[in-house]
Amino acid sequence: LGYNSLMVLIEEASTGVTINAKQLSTLESQLPSVGALTTICEALTSVPTTIVNDTSSAAALISYQACVAKLLNTLTDHFSENKAELSQQHQTLVLAACLPHTAPCLWTNGDTRTAAARLLEVCGLDDSVASDSIQQVFELVQAREWQQRKWLIKPLCHYVYQIKHPNMSQALGTVLPLVLQVLDHYEVPYRTQAIQVTQHIIHQTPTAHLNHTGITKLLYDALLPTVYTVEQALVVVSWPCMAALLTVMQHNPLKNDATAHHDVLSQALKLARHEDKILKRQVYGAALIPLVKSCRMACIP
Repeated sequence: LGYNSLMVLIEEASTGVTINAKQLSTLESQLPSVGALTTICEALTSVPTTIVNDTSSAAALISYQACVAKLLNTLTDHFSENKAELSQQHQTLVLAACLPHTAPCLWTNGDTRTAAARLLEVCGLDDSVASDSIQQVFELVQAREWQQRKWLIKPLCHYVYQIKHPNMSQALGTVLPLVLQVLDHYEVPYRTQAIQVTQHIIHQTPTAHLNHTGITKLLYDALLPTVYTVEQALVVVSWPCMAALLTVMQHNPLKNDATAHHDVLSQALKLARHEDKILKRQVYGAALIPLVKSCRMACIP
């Protein structure tokens, strides 16, 4: 059963056609060949467009999720009995296969997320953020132009949120290039996710590391366009994120050379002052509080 045949199977499942158990059994018999594993993993990382765009029926979504869960369980059953076959290449493929199905997304449910978690555990990848495989997955996504697989951004962000201090410093070289690319993208939903991940990175990375490596200035330049915007969805997340970054950049905002605090706050106030819609001004007001606090000013509700 080749890649094209399997994709037909998954596409059929995404339109509500019952999955074919015989075809899945054929795939299982071909394991542990890397070719068969690659076929399954490639299929699992290709979520059908109708599912991603939420244009499929409820029955079709259920059928697709059942197909995905069965594929993931097929891999789990195989590797639980044949752990000796797990190579670095196998682990990278498995991690890539599980990637879209671990986070709460439109196309996942409890069964698919549980199946993905079981497969990661069996393959010794349940602590995947600490493994070398996650780096290869990030590189794989970037090499294939993430714009062609934008739906992978949310699961990738899900992985980044699992990285905490002190592991974040080591992971920056892996996750930061993709985050910066998404921050520069024109579509607001993806930029919003990238901003939220950036704030997590700031909180989980030692200040000394961020400043010594120049990452602070890099993030400041990348965030500025998202701060000086009338896009409400960006303002809600970018102003608090910039406040966290400014705290890292300049410990004492009351010094005469604390120009970054002054520049950002003055521009934010200008945007808020010229907004005439009451609801939007309320949004600006709430988003301003972290910026004001980062300048060590009192906020009076």
